[in-house]
Amino acid sequence: MPLPGVVHQSSRAGDTSERSAHLDKLKQLFETAPVSRFLGMTLGYCENGVARVRLPFRKEFVEGHGVIHGGLIGLLGDTAGNFAVGSVSPGSTVKTVEFKLSLLSSVQGDLLAIGEVVRKGRTLATCRLEVVEGNDRVVAIGLATYALQAI
Repeated sequence: MPLPGVVHQSSRAGDTSERSAHLDKLKQLFETAPVSRFLGMTLGYCENGVARVRLPFRKEFVEGHGVIHGGLIGLLGDTAGNFAVGSVSPGSTVKTVEFKLSLLSSVQGDLLAIGEVVRKGRTLATCRLEVVEGNDRVVAIGLATYALQAI
């Protein structure tokens, strides 16, 4: 089902080629970002207003109480939202304006963050964020706003 407010790409040959080039550029941006490499994050699906970012567990992520630090969970959710917006925003840079993430449970395992665009305007986009442990236990939910700036 199409996302409200999101303009989906047409399937004409030229548009498909431009879309593919844009998504390749996004993946390269993710893979070359120092924070992605440092933390070991990987970008899975990143198209049509949805992005999935994985973070394998490392003992260095644990805070004093033996669980993953909430700030790291926030970074992961924000990253997924940023790339979800980027997937439907060719010709724009995406900057975080604000995000709110509710931590529902403590975490001690691999994480997957999912960002999904729920509304995209000319200058702002809003994303739903979800972080799960493993593949199914929801540990955080949130909402984020991103500014779109023409390149």
